Amino acid sequence: MAKQLKALRCVQVVQDGSDGVNVTFDVEHFDKVGELMKPRKRRHLSEKQKAANIERLAKYRFRSARQSDGEAQICDPGGNGE
Repeated sequence: MAKQLKALRCVQVVQDGSDGVNVTFDVEHFDKVGELMKPRKRRHLSEKQKAANIERLAKYRFRSARQSDGEAQICDPGGNGE
């Protein structure tokens, strides 16, 4: 795809790397560039879908550490009780 983009006269290569290219072009050429790139719209979830995901994933949600009485609890690995 990079070679095809570089071949377009309306495209200016800004950065050419081993894993891809960054290019710029005028908006008027978007259709031509879009044929090669095949851009897609980002998916948006409905409120109902968001609520279902929250409920389904609740058990995996991060929970902050809690301490009783505002003091840190110290674990005695030696079992001395001191």
